[in-house]
Amino acid sequence: MKKHLNLKILNFLNRVKIKMRMTWVCPLCGNKNWIIKRYKMWDQKIFRKKKLLTCANCRCSSMHPMPTKEELKNINKIFWSVYSIHSSKHRAITKAQAISRVHYINKFIEIFPTEKVLDIGSGYGNFLDALKQEYSEVTKYYAIEPDKTMKNILYSKGAKKVFTNIDNMQEKDFSLIIMSHILEHLSNPRKYLAQVIKYMKDDAILFLEVPNRDDLYKESLGLHTFIFNSPCLTKLIKDVGFHIIDITTAGCPIPMLIPKRGFFSQLKKRIIRLFMLIPKRIRDYTHNLFEEIRIFKFKLSYKKITLNEEENLDISSLMLNSYGRDRRFIRVLARN
Repeated sequence: MKKHLNLKILNFLNRVKIKMRMTWVCPLCGNKNWIIKRYKMWDQKIFRKKKLLTCANCRCSSMHPMPTKEELKNINKIFWSVYSIHSSKHRAITKAQAISRVHYINKFIEIFPTEKVLDIGSGYGNFLDALKQEYSEVTKYYAIEPDKTMKNILYSKGAKKVFTNIDNMQEKDFSLIIMSHILEHLSNPRKYLAQVIKYMKDDAILFLEVPNRDDLYKESLGLHTFIFNSPCLTKLIKDVGFHIIDITTAGCPIPMLIPKRGFFSQLKKRIIRLFMLIPKRIRDYTHNLFEEIRIFKFKLSYKKITLNEEENLDISSLMLNSYGRDRRFIRVLARN
């Protein structure tokens, strides 16, 4: 009886997989083969029943099913007033991050204060503050910010114009466009980047920053719809039409952020799944297994750091100006 029930469950799961494979396509590379990586990765009520699927080709992970355009619009228009962290410590961290981004850009290009700058998802205008700290005057700063509670703050800091979304923006010919922690909140990053490039003048610069593999160390992915890695982000940017000047990872090494229990619990799950897989998918899980082992080796070399709002966290411990492999943020500088 028990064996018969197990077969029924297995058949049902296989039917679900086949159905999903017929409808799911990787939003970045168009591949139809996926791996169910984890369930219950979001603690926000609106995303609790979503799954995290990893593409077998580009290894980018994305939410499934993806939220609708209207759902994302409703989230974004109240993001800073409802979902963001409100504390003096968080403000200090985001300020330090913005300064670090300006320093990174300055390593490769010179930002002229008189050139047109567009900050997409500007929030409180931390990037504008960082520019002002570097230059005495910033005359042509524009922002896209869906949360209207930020509008007056941005104008008081010197923003020339603030738009709620890219669709209602009249300005064009920007020399520098900033997209810091935006791509991971979108439902279609490829389509959005293709739209962004139309607003850039010839030989303009795009700065991108996204979290790097934050599913490895976060208990909840918050409001993120995508999990990026350097190879899949590189391919996405090139496919849209950009030429990469530099791509790197910055901040704390990921092994410093992974909870101690993470490696062995994930390893156990992967081994169990490995025995249940059909042969053609074994290589995909084997790849992930070796990746976990590699991260575990890195982890032995670092002391774990806890990023908790309640603790006294030294901002220097975030290592925002440290670059290398397998670090917390992916930073990209590209030219159109």
